[in-house]
Amino acid sequence: MTDYLPSPICLPAFKGRKFEINFEGGDVTSDGSILLLQQMDRKLGLTKKIAGRLCDPRDPSRVKHD
Repeated sequence: MTDYLPSPICLPAFKGRKFEINFEGGDVTSDGSILLLQQMDRKLGLTKKIAGRLCDPRDPSRVKHD
């Protein structure tokens, strides 16, 4: 499959400056903030601390995870 990039769009000059819109922004992610939170959590260990405080009353020998 060939990637399609639309041609740049040239806008009228404004106050002597030319403006062009292009679509060559590279890879974009929508979960950037999640990656930051993940790094912070790994550094601070919050999830591990919370998990250590949770109590699971189930008998581990009778619990089956798929």
